Formats: sequence, C-alpha cells, structure tokens
Amino acid sequence: MEQKKSSLWAPYYVINGLMSCVFVACKTVNPICSRIFDTEDESVAGCSLNMNEMQIIMFLGVVIAVKTKKCPTFAQFLSTCFLFCKVANCAMFFFLNGKACSVYLVLCMFVFFLFPEPVYRGPENIIYHTDKTLETALTESDKVCWLMEFYTSSSPACIKLAPAFAQVSNSYTLPNLRFGKLDVHRYPEVGAKYRIKAGILHNHLPTLILFRGPEIVMRRPVYDAGSKTVLNVSATPQSVINEFALNELYQEKKKEASLSTRKSK
Repeated sequence: MEQKKSSLWAPYYVINGLMSCVFVACKTVNPICSRIFDTEDESVAGCSLNMNEMQIIMFLGVVIAVKTKKCPTFAQFLSTCFLFCKVANCAMFFFLNGKACSVYLVLCMFVFFLFPEPVYRGPENIIYHTDKTLETALTESDKVCWLMEFYTSSSPACIKLAPAFAQVSNSYTLPNLRFGKLDVHRYPEVGAKYRIKAGILHNHLPTLILFRGPEIVMRRPVYDAGSKTVLNVSATPQSVINEFALNELYQEKKKEASLSTRKSK
C-alpha cells in the first residue's frame, strides 16, 4: 500500500495535477491575472471566475463523474481527470486569450512526452518474447496454452492494463498455461502477422490472444466488418479472467498437468 501511495508522487501525477489547475490559478491570482487577461473587459470579470467559466467547471465535474465511474484504480481515475481537466483549461484559455491557449497546449505536449504515465514495476509471471522466441514457444507443444499481450511501451491503454495482466499471471500460471508479452513496436512483422496495428489512429492496443499451441483460440479486442470494436477487455484482472474463461482453463490445465505427472511416475 505504501508503494502505491508513493507512486502517486511520481512526476507524472504531480505535474499533471498542477497543469489541471493552471487556468484557475492564472484567473484568480494577481498580478498573474492582470498580465495575461484584459481585466478591464466586462466579460473577463476581473481576477475571478465568470459565470461561463463556472459553468464549464461544473460541466467538467459531471463529465469526470461519468467517465471515471468504472475506473478500477485510483491511478486510472487521476489519469482520466487530468485528461478532461486539461481539455477544459484549453477551452477556458481559448475564450479569453488565444495566445495563452497556444502556450498551454505547447506545455501540455512537453509534459506528455517528458513525463509519461509510470509503468508497472510490481511482481509478475510473464515471459517477454521476441519474434523468434514467440514462434518457438507456440510450436513447442499443442498442450501448452499461452495468453499473449501484444503491446507498446508508449501506449496509455497498455500501461493501464499492465497491473491487471501481471496480477492474473501471478495467479494462473501453470507449466502448461503461460503468460507472455511482445512489443509490436519493436517487432512490427509479428504485429502484421496477427493483424495488429500499433498506430495512434488505431484502437488495436493492447491486443490479447489466447493460443493453444500455434492455434488462436480467442482474441480481444474483436472488430466487426466496419472496424468497430465489438468485444474488448477492460483494465481489470476480473475482466481478463472472464473474457478468456481463465478459471475453467486453469482447472483444465491443472488436471492435465496432474495426469501427466502421474504417467511419468
């Protein structure tokens, strides 16, 4: 628990928290307010929030309440809050000072690239594959199931799924039920083989595929003919377990491993 609390003091959370409050600070604190905004303009309402800004903030609260309703962790809750708060900041800056809005957008871009969301560093039972080791692992035996996550280190969705996937790997790994990852940014030919596009405009990451030997049993997300997501996995351990029926698969593989051990004796 202490480790989780300390991780919230990472630069990503501190700096994005400050960025979320920039407009309110600039609009209510003198002499910052008078330097950035035309305080003599009646629509600006001096160094205080006007009615339109108050309405935007109240609407922001409603949006955050709806969008974070199913967030599985506090860290994901904060990440969602930061996103919508920065959008609201941009809108309020834009209405009063276009130049200030441009500066804020540039700062947001710098923060995005210089202070990415922290990646998961906890315990896991996952094998990180290359293109060659994945091929070897899948063809080694058709009695071994692999649940593979195809990811990129820069994808926010992959970062959010990492703790859940690690937790599942710790609970369900068996000699014949294994968990692995492969970075499709480093091995794009593997991504192409399994029809996984790593671009920002695509919603393919993370992709989870359950293999029984080299055969694909199930994959998420699943798309219809119009490339619209039909089935997907949320970033919670229970979602991964339910989508891939891991409780049933675990019992099946546990029995197989037990029988194999008896025969070898």
